[in-house]
Amino acid sequence: MRLAWSAPAAGRPDLPLAFALTFLLAGAWGIAVLRWGAPALRCPFHHLTGLPCLGCGSTRAALALLALDPLCALRMNPLAALAAFACALYIPAVLAARLLRLPLPTVEAETRDRTRILIAAGLAIAGNWLYLIASGR
Repeated sequence: MRLAWSAPAAGRPDLPLAFALTFLLAGAWGIAVLRWGAPALRCPFHHLTGLPCLGCGSTRAALALLALDPLCALRMNPLAALAAFACALYIPAVLAARLLRLPLPTVEAETRDRTRILIAAGLAIAGNWLYLIASGR
């Protein structure tokens, strides 16, 4: 596995930029929820089964981060809170790179490394879900 620098290919969608803009829209919605009491979404999986879904607490974690309460965010959904924090660092880098026409770092991994990454991600998601179930979120 190695880190490489690459610019978006001509004629192909710029996925990091699309991700950044989507994240910014989600943040704007979160601010609207906090500031003006816009309706928050309910989890249909939790409503139907009584169990938290894999992402249950993500909205509350994001709102807690927007309210500058990281400990509350970690209690709501640790994995979502860490992912949102990482996105908060990544998004400005993507926007700055695109505005300045600079390449972005990308991870180039062999198949063996990709498998290990997927296994680690799956274990992190499963562990987070077990936490959500045990904590009654």
